[in-house]
Amino acid sequence: MHEIILFINQISEAPQLLRQMPAMQQAVTELREIAARLVKLSTNFRQALWQKERLADVGEAVTKINHDLRNILTTATLVSEVLKKSDDPKIAEIGPVISNSLENASRLCQNMLDFMTHAPEAEPRWLEVDKFMAEMAKISPLKLQIKDTRKIFVDPILLNRLLLNLFRNAHQAGASQVEIDIWQAGNLAVLDISDNGKGIAAEMHPFIFKAFHSRHSGGSGLGMAIAKDMAVAMAGDIKLARSAEGKGTTFRLQLPGEVLEKAAKRTRGAKKTRGAKKP
Repeated sequence: MHEIILFINQISEAPQLLRQMPAMQQAVTELREIAARLVKLSTNFRQALWQKERLADVGEAVTKINHDLRNILTTATLVSEVLKKSDDPKIAEIGPVISNSLENASRLCQNMLDFMTHAPEAEPRWLEVDKFMAEMAKISPLKLQIKDTRKIFVDPILLNRLLLNLFRNAHQAGASQVEIDIWQAGNLAVLDISDNGKGIAAEMHPFIFKAFHSRHSGGSGLGMAIAKDMAVAMAGDIKLARSAEGKGTTFRLQLPGEVLEKAAKRTRGAKKTRGAKKP
């Protein structure tokens, strides 16, 4: 028994090291079985630790490569802008195609960086929804409509990143507008984000928040995984509330109820437009 206790202590102190199974010739069958299982556990643990170290190395390499690629793409984008202004019609026609491709590549690099980087710790503050969404409208290709303008106590950077990923996905799905409804559900604050795009096929529903499962041709499949990370970082969650092909999609962001400013009366009828379609 003393040998087994010593063996367990050695594993707990340095699980990455290979250990020899203690001699149990004089022990009962049950103790020999325990010792054998501990050896198996130690082996599996060492393999898991090694794999984790390898993945960390890969992640660091990808981050560095992405950073360098973004610098390269920035230079190439400047060149493509010059091509757009060329006097040669054929070159001027190619310019926008190259520019769009570079923009997609740059977005992919940024998504990879966002995905590989841990979400920062939330620093919430009270946001005036009107002003916040007005700023979002300036960088969104969609028309934004808000059903409720109560203040919300959230991290503006995390919420911005989450919504931008939803807006980009909606735009890729052919949406022209997004409607945001803010309401209370028991002890939860809820933000329903609905678009009028073509919807998501039923077979894609289980993979929506899984990385590298894009429903769009040429997509990275990281946008929704990043949105999920942002929701969790805000002590909340996001899920698909409704989607049908040709009928749009609604995502539901759920946050702790205390983030929502109390209202004496809930008005669900009137809609307020907080942005115009980007030209």
